[in-house]
Amino acid sequence: MNIVFLTKRYYTNKDLILDKFGRYYEIPFFLANKGVRVNIFGLAYKEKRRYKVSYFFNDNFNIDMFSLNLKYFLGYFLFLRKLFLFLKGDKPDLLITSGDVVHIFTGFIVSKLFGINYLVDLCDNIESYPLTKKFIFNKLFKYSVKRATRGIVVSNNLKKYINEEGYSPDKVYVIGNAASRKFIKKDKMIFRRKIGLSLSDKVIGFVGSLYKNRDLEEVLHLFDKLSLEYDDLYLLLAGTFENNIRLPINDKMIFVGNIDHNDMPYLYSSIDVLIIGLTPDGFGSFCYPQKLCEAIACEVPFVAASVGEVNEILKNHPNSLYKYGDINDLYLKVVKKLSGCHCNIKPIYWEHQAEQVLMVLKEATA
Repeated sequence: MNIVFLTKRYYTNKDLILDKFGRYYEIPFFLANKGVRVNIFGLAYKEKRRYKVSYFFNDNFNIDMFSLNLKYFLGYFLFLRKLFLFLKGDKPDLLITSGDVVHIFTGFIVSKLFGINYLVDLCDNIESYPLTKKFIFNKLFKYSVKRATRGIVVSNNLKKYINEEGYSPDKVYVIGNAASRKFIKKDKMIFRRKIGLSLSDKVIGFVGSLYKNRDLEEVLHLFDKLSLEYDDLYLLLAGTFENNIRLPINDKMIFVGNIDHNDMPYLYSSIDVLIIGLTPDGFGSFCYPQKLCEAIACEVPFVAASVGEVNEILKNHPNSLYKYGDINDLYLKVVKKLSGCHCNIKPIYWEHQAEQVLMVLKEATA
């Protein structure tokens, strides 16, 4: 089987190539190891340099990325040129489009020009992305998704939503996110030593996009409340802030910025209670939180907002769910976790999800 993926290089502030991160690295890599020929073409929006980069992993797995930004539009045409030349010489069995409206619409056009069946994989509710909210891009996105041969979506809520909105492909499969095998429980003190904390200190963690729509303000209020009861309590923050957010000055708040992806298991393992915040908006109601998968794999006690797909994932673990917007419920659940209440959930790894994707691909190319 010969597959071409179209997707973006950066996702959740991680690099598909250098970090070997997430859905659009793990699944293609697994497929390549199963004998599927996989070529990934895409765009890197964050790069300020004008560049094209190729990564050749093995005979079955190759990645070509091109920079595209406000000062350098030529990258898109170089991307198209490389893609067209490849497809003329080696027509794939299936084209998989993902990442954002640019890659999905491009995939739709290319599939028609070359007569290739294409599958769309929605890793989020892409309608909630800023570019897709603009009228013409919203129309192009929905038009492209509806005409896909097959669809894969990250959550049951998203499957229901695109069906209700009238742009669902005829066949849609739900395949959620998962954790890499590198996410395992580590020695708690390895990361704590780096930030000057002892084993006896209590650490609440908040990781990822430090945005208002991830309940950051609720977490800050919670920390103030808990600090009145726990003298040895620290709040560990890791990730990227919104520009309009300013942290209060507090020597027990530790901000470590963006952590190398390979160090994330050590960070997770240093935390006593991880808070996974979401809001019931166009993003949170339909996502499948990556950090939830990673926390489960690292055996980290956590509490997550009862929003969207998280309700289904944790339906049998009520002590790990807090009512969105209810600071008192969040407080009670975190106190329980600090006292030793922990749920055992079997982790889901990427190879399991990739097996499901492979079954869909075999059906689509039969």
